[in-house]
Amino acid sequence: STRDLGPSGRDNRFGTGLPDALAALDALGPPVRVVTTQVIDPGAPRGDGDGGSDAGEIVTLSVTLQNTSTVALGRLDLVLNAASVALVRDGFAQIESLAGGASASPGESFTLELPAGTCAQTARLTLEIRDGSRTRIEPIAVPVGTETRTALLDDDFEIDRGFAVSGTATSGSWVRQ
Repeated sequence: STRDLGPSGRDNRFGTGLPDALAALDALGPPVRVVTTQVIDPGAPRGDGDGGSDAGEIVTLSVTLQNTSTVALGRLDLVLNAASVALVRDGFAQIESLAGGASASPGESFTLELPAGTCAQTARLTLEIRDGSRTRIEPIAVPVGTETRTALLDDDFEIDRGFAVSGTATSGSWVRQ
């Protein structure tokens, strides 16, 4: 992202050249970021309808993008790729235009298959956002499995409920009497 001013390459007078801020910004891709993602579990026959992404299900993923510049953008091509765990079934969508500072979702959602045995993992995805010749890659993480909370110990330790210690400090255990 520099413009060479002297002899080709690095030299003692101009170094690596004059920084080109516009070229550096263009190298980042279009000025767009993912602001929200939502997993939609449609229920039978592809899922269980609990709203989460569980192993063995086919779910849809909706994304909302924001134009972080003040300049309107033309058509954005969106390509979803899976880096781990998930399989992308429908991975292409478009946004026809996006006004400066505005947010929008494509008319289509992406479809993901979460293979059996992937519970308690995270599906790592990347969304390629293409604006003509520029490409930006945004990471997306989708947790697989619905969190279940279980109380391992249910005691407020304020009321004596009859616990005692057996053994020594290094080999003992708490027991209820």
